[in-house]
Amino acid sequence: MHDPTCNQIHSAIEVISQNQLGDLDLSSPPAVYAPQWYDDIFIFQGNPRSMDWDVDDQSEYLYAIIDNYAGTSGPDSAYIFRSTNKGVTWTQWYLLTNMDGQLENAKIRVARDGAGNTWICAAAIWAETSGDRILWLRRIDATQTTFLWEELSGIDVDIFDMDADVGDGAWLYITYVPDGTDDIYAARNDISGGGWTSVVSLYSNAQTNPEPVIAAGDNGVVSVGFIDGRLQANEELRVKRSTNYGANWLGSEQVGDNTGLYDLSDIDIAHARNNSAWFFASYYVVSADNIGVYVSNDAGVNWSYEGLVSGSGDNFFTSARASKTSGSVTVAYYEANNDSVMFTWSSSSNPTAFTSAVNISDFRATGTVPPVAGWIHRFGAGYSAIMYATWGPDSVMFDWFSNSVGIEEQPVINVEKTTLMQVTTRENNFTVSYSVINPGNVRISVYDMTGRQITQLVNQYQNTGFYNVNYTPETPGVYYISLISADGQQTVKSTILQ
Repeated sequence: MHDPTCNQIHSAIEVISQNQLGDLDLSSPPAVYAPQWYDDIFIFQGNPRSMDWDVDDQSEYLYAIIDNYAGTSGPDSAYIFRSTNKGVTWTQWYLLTNMDGQLENAKIRVARDGAGNTWICAAAIWAETSGDRILWLRRIDATQTTFLWEELSGIDVDIFDMDADVGDGAWLYITYVPDGTDDIYAARNDISGGGWTSVVSLYSNAQTNPEPVIAAGDNGVVSVGFIDGRLQANEELRVKRSTNYGANWLGSEQVGDNTGLYDLSDIDIAHARNNSAWFFASYYVVSADNIGVYVSNDAGVNWSYEGLVSGSGDNFFTSARASKTSGSVTVAYYEANNDSVMFTWSSSSNPTAFTSAVNISDFRATGTVPPVAGWIHRFGAGYSAIMYATWGPDSVMFDWFSNSVGIEEQPVINVEKTTLMQVTTRENNFTVSYSVINPGNVRISVYDMTGRQITQLVNQYQNTGFYNVNYTPETPGVYYISLISADGQQTVKSTILQ
């Protein structure tokens, strides 16, 4: 369908000056805070690179997986944490380790097999020093008495996404991009020992980074959303659907035509238990990303563009999850102007009515690790909840609507809000220009869209002054440049076209 944002020019980012901020403590983002989100819950401290979490809607236990980056040669570990008191406290429950390299793209889902047994399904890409990129699933029963490894055999995987049935279908689903391609595949797992089956090519040569995402609804509905650059001159949003639990797939269908010719990124999709569904995407407009939403009232058959869910500023890293019971959707995203994690939501009965986005993060978010939205169940009611990563020391925090038991960030010395870094992007490279006000160690890292660190441009002590560094990525795509110094932190997004 046609996008109402076509050919519109959005205003540039407003620069925040010290006079505007007054004496505000900049250790907390200067955004409008959400009422009733209160203080954050600490989960983990380390070097998180990817993360995910899910809820068991029967026991109301929460499970989180956090990929801890240990350097280019590893060994990386993925920590699985569990909360048995609805998010108040978390304890380590299991550990995955790649002794011969790195772990990437960690995902976790709570699923039930055909007999009703509960399984904790944790998956990640084992990036070996040999160059192999193996997608492994570790399936653990809730009592930790049965442990199974299941490999997506015969294929190296670049990125993937995973979801599980919310009804009684007893299936786990993945969509993935084989390494070195722009192809999109899907597979399913009946959680009974048969491993990954029904492996199918959904879409060949998207001619752009497709960033596929998957969401399972009820009664056999499964959707894979992706970015396509093949069927028309500019990038567009498309979806592939199955109505029989991933056994067969319908032809691809257009969600949005993007005739505004914007660069697209950071998509996500969610299905409710009824006919409501949502598709989110970031549009790069002028010098910032805006997040648009498409809504379906017939389980993904037809879609309509419903406008922007994000406020002003540079917004990306959208995460959307529908409740397993009510079907309402929680949405979280990163707002780069203030290093904030923003929240909005919509009900399944009125899926186009989103609340005004508000900041829920007590700590400055990293801008390199996407936040993860979801739902918790407390005493018979469902609440929106969000997990996010924060800077120095790098940590993972958790919060939910009506939380009143978390911890406050300790005040730090107020610093002037200045632009520490500017990135000039060309067709195949970019230049990072940055200033050092207070001498100290400076670290500038480059990440791809999955949060995988590609390289470190700078990691050394530097004196006061102005500096430039150039970088040419090996492949086109979306990159995030992160600067950490004694003067503060900043993340800038860059899109390399060729």
